[in-house]
Amino acid sequence: MTEHICTAGCTHGITAENKKDVVEEFDTARRSFLRNSLVGGGAASLGAMGVTMSPMSYAAGATNASKDPDAPGPMHYYIPATPETVMWGYFSKIAKPTVEIESGDFVTMETLTHHSNDDAERMVKGDPGAESIFYWDAQRKGVDRRGAGPMDANIGAGAGAGVHICTGPVRIKGAQPGDILEVRIADVTPRPSGNPKYKGKTFGSNAAANWGFHYGDMLTEPKQREVVTIYEVDATGERNWAKAVYNYRWTPQTDPFGVVHPTIDYPGVPVDPNTITKKDNILRDIRIPIRPHFGTIGLAPAEANMVNSIPPNYTGGNIDNWRIGKGAKIFSQSPLMAQCFQ
Repeated sequence: MTEHICTAGCTHGITAENKKDVVEEFDTARRSFLRNSLVGGGAASLGAMGVTMSPMSYAAGATNASKDPDAPGPMHYYIPATPETVMWGYFSKIAKPTVEIESGDFVTMETLTHHSNDDAERMVKGDPGAESIFYWDAQRKGVDRRGAGPMDANIGAGAGAGVHICTGPVRIKGAQPGDILEVRIADVTPRPSGNPKYKGKTFGSNAAANWGFHYGDMLTEPKQREVVTIYEVDATGERNWAKAVYNYRWTPQTDPFGVVHPTIDYPGVPVDPNTITKKDNILRDIRIPIRPHFGTIGLAPAEANMVNSIPPNYTGGNIDNWRIGKGAKIFSQSPLMAQCFQ
């Protein structure tokens, strides 16, 4: 008998008899919690932490909870990070679900940080998912819309009104407006670099950017400046600290469409390493404690078809809470026509 391996969007089911039992149980307690689990990702980018999670080597091996597709029990779905499975910079109640799951199913989701192009050699090169999402040449972008703004904005499609690369959405079958959704994060795992040069390492980026406090709070000239720090974390997740690799001051970057970005004003702009000055060996012998978590996770609000991913709101979103990591349970009330989480 051939073993079944789940791929993106896999929807093989449980037995008709078992499904009937599940439906009856759900109808009896529809207003109770809908229990769902995530393995490796919260359908969202990592927000402020700026490192990608859920490695492909881990997710690619995901199978359903039962190797026999006809056996009862929860199913296990796998969602890779690709241009077709992410929404860059926005939540949308009208977006087509990436997968539809039953209450109690498991989902392994890959996530990517929108800062990956701050050092494409370490965080994009050799990683098919990252390469496809961050692809950008003179003719096209892998993901064109980046934000909830207008598509014809001079700065770029979507206007950068929202920055997070959100995997999903995932629809929970049977969920109705007013239900409380419970999402359990079973585990989180760093995504290793796909570049053989950095095998076994995971990298992230921290930007002291124009929207933050540090931009105009410098002791030396230029006092208004953006500084990007590239750091390394343990790809195995065994060490709970990060170390800085180098930093650089943001200089005006010209994207492949010819638009100049004097500041970090649009997500995913590729940084030309020939235009920056790297400062190596910064923060030498300094370890920064980390708590792997998902800065952005939630449902799409009902008030608009598309909303910026940056402001947190009553459905979740960019809440930047370090507690939303391994073992966490997240509860959110399902708004009108938004029974999907990202």
